[in-house]
Amino acid sequence: MERAGILNAAAKVKITERLCEEFGLLRSDCVAYGDSMSDAEIFAAVPISVAVNADHYVSDLAVLAYRGGDLREAYELVQSRR
Repeated sequence: MERAGILNAAAKVKITERLCEEFGLLRSDCVAYGDSMSDAEIFAAVPISVAVNADHYVSDLAVLAYRGGDLREAYELVQSRR
């Protein structure tokens, strides 16, 4: 963790690993959604990632990119990939 509870990039991957273990999931079962460079490591750690309203640097790291105000649409992008 970093300042005031903000997760750093490595912490996001560690939390993903812990939750996968806790719930009996694989990373291949996971999808990462993010909007900043602190999401780069988690985007690399799971097979599907979605940049949400992110700049082109972050969008280029993600498998999918979404721009808009309805996050249900971002979730629908993933459904079409599975």
